[in-house]
Amino acid sequence: PDNNKVIIAYRDTSSSPYYGYAVVGTVSGTSISFGSPVVFYSGGALNGTVTAVYDTTANKVVLTFYPQAGGLYAIVGTVSGTSISFGSTANVGSASPSYPSSVYDSSANKTLVSYSNSSNSSYATVVAISVSGTTPSFGSPVVVASAGVQNTSLSYDTTANKSSLVITNQSSSYFKAHVITISGTTPSAGSATDLGTFSNGADGLSTAYNPDINRHIVVFRDRTSGASQYFTN
Repeated sequence: PDNNKVIIAYRDTSSSPYYGYAVVGTVSGTSISFGSPVVFYSGGALNGTVTAVYDTTANKVVLTFYPQAGGLYAIVGTVSGTSISFGSTANVGSASPSYPSSVYDSSANKTLVSYSNSSNSSYATVVAISVSGTTPSFGSPVVVASAGVQNTSLSYDTTANKSSLVITNQSSSYFKAHVITISGTTPSAGSATDLGTFSNGADGLSTAYNPDINRHIVVFRDRTSGASQYFTN
């Protein structure tokens, strides 16, 4: 919002290894134009998911990503005109993440990242990122659910000033929501709310908060029927 721009971050699979890129978009009416893509990671091939949030306090873009060699990384971007530049990367440690999700928690002034940690029984894990200038730093990762999960999705409730985490696995033995509170750099989870059971599981998970109805929208694919579904909570 400070630059009136849209930022897209992705991995480029047109050449090997798959580097990470970001590009700045400008919206005019019903059209969008782009600046030149900028490499934010060239240390090896990336896995598929790159998350991006906007830190409204630092006025910076925070990207999180995980290389195929392992580890969860963050990098901070600064927008100028139609270009974006990046500071140095930070690594959360030896985590082996998959299906990460991120959201900016304005009440705690932190970016919150959730993921399935395959180096720790695929437990649902969350970690907070602080930004100072163009430097990100991680707090200590916290296990939210000692259950093997595949998908995680975060959204921020601007009414309650809390983040919400929805997690599920393909067998659907775990499809629940938790409220996440951040104290300093340490997140903690409230008790789980069961969101249902689907015999063949649910995936393709995404969530968003709608302030007009004070509800979180959860969208997912029901592997039982092969159809997409949604509900509010």
